[in-house]
Amino acid sequence: MKIHHIGIATSEKNIKNYFFRPNKRFTYIDKNQNNKLIIGYNKDNNLWIEFIIPLNKKSTVYNFLNKHGSSIHHIAYYVKDLKAVKKKYLNRAGYIFVDSFQINLPCFGGQMETMFFYNKNIFIEFLSKYKKE
Repeated sequence: MKIHHIGIATSEKNIKNYFFRPNKRFTYIDKNQNNKLIIGYNKDNNLWIEFIIPLNKKSTVYNFLNKHGSSIHHIAYYVKDLKAVKKKYLNRAGYIFVDSFQINLPCFGGQMETMFFYNKNIFIEFLSKYKKE
């Protein structure tokens, strides 16, 4: 498993306060989760940074941001077999399955499948290329 990106919940005005400000930004509106995503790539570390900005009170990060302030929301790992990972972590103590969905992020290579677990105050995301069955 390889770390793919770090997700940071923040407001748009606070992005400038982070040590990493991508030169080339990819911006997406995620209507399913009511978030604006600003994604940048750090070539020195071969790592993506995803700034997650709530669009409204229905946002999946709205409450998180109000409770914790701007901070790391999740660490995402790229995996080849999402089903095997899900099976493994569903049976692991301390991991709580949150949700899974598909999202189109061209900067990540197009249609992605993603799955979230919660463990000890942090969300863990697993993602892979979408595979039609």
